[in-house]
Amino acid sequence: MEIGVAAGDVAHVLTLPDRRSLAWREFGDPAGVACIFTTGTPASGFMGAMYDGPARHAGVRWISVDKPGYGLSDFQPGRTLLDYPADVAALGDHLGLDREPIE
Repeated sequence: MEIGVAAGDVAHVLTLPDRRSLAWREFGDPAGVACIFTTGTPASGFMGAMYDGPARHAGVRWISVDKPGYGLSDFQPGRTLLDYPADVAALGDHLGLDREPIE
C-alpha cells in the first residue's frame, strides 16, 4: 500500500506477520545499491528525505523506515530493542534485498 503524507512524499506500508504495519519511504537512486536507514528517536522515516540528493548522487537507494510507534508504523506493545531487527528483515525480504553485506 502507498500513502501520500506530504507533497512529493509517498510512504509504503507492509503488513508484518503479527498484523502490524511497518512503513517506509524511498529516496535517492531507485536503481542504486540498497541502504536501509533507521532514524534516531523521536524521528520517523520521513527524516530520510534529507539524504535524497546525496544518495541519488552516490547511486544509493535510500530506504528510510518508520520505527514501531513512529510515523505510519504501528506501535508494538511490550517490544524490546531486539524485536526491531525482525521487522527490518521482513522489509528486506519484502523488497527482495540481498542479505549479504557489500564489501
